[in-house]
Amino acid sequence: MKKLGRMLFAFLTMTAGVAGADMMPPPPEGARPPRVDIVNLLSLDATRAAQVETILNGARSKMRTLHEQLGHPTDDSTRATFHAAMEAIRGDTDDKLAAVLSPDELARLHAALPPPPRLEAMRFKRG
Repeated sequence: MKKLGRMLFAFLTMTAGVAGADMMPPPPEGARPPRVDIVNLLSLDATRAAQVETILNGARSKMRTLHEQLGHPTDDSTRATFHAAMEAIRGDTDDKLAAVLSPDELARLHAALPPPPRLEAMRFKRG
């Protein structure tokens, strides 16, 4: 009887631990990094600053649309599609920024921007 009680207790403890691991709280509101002040960072005139802001806002809009269309990637095929689409958006954004900014300005902008988020689910095993 004691052995059955211990097994039941171990099972319930393990189940509660697994259930608790699945319930992660959402990140706090202020968890996002602050936006970069591009005008002051790169000393751009108003026209070029507006062009850069338009390019970055367009990229954010495309990424938001992609998240809404695909949702959370749950299988390898969706993950690969999501990853390829995000890389295409980043590449397109870099090409557009390179047309407006000098190589030095582009390097300073990339150094100031936070790195793109890498979800654990998007990491591919190399081997």
